[in-house]
Amino acid sequence: MTPEAFLNRWKQENIDSGTQSGEVDALSGKLLVDAEHEGIDRRALEAAAGNLQDFITGGIRDSIQNELR
Repeated sequence: MTPEAFLNRWKQENIDSGTQSGEVDALSGKLLVDAEHEGIDRRALEAAAGNLQDFITGGIRDSIQNELR
């Protein structure tokens, strides 16, 4: 699985409109552990997503926006 495909799947499975910004640190850790289980290292994730905390924060924001539509 590519890092991009993993990130998209992970975001769908772990972030929804109820996810709080205070969860970003814990979710960052979970993202790294889950990626490691898939054989994807941090460097590959960051190459695909940039800053991982920003990726998660953006996912939370997008989820809330989608809920409001």
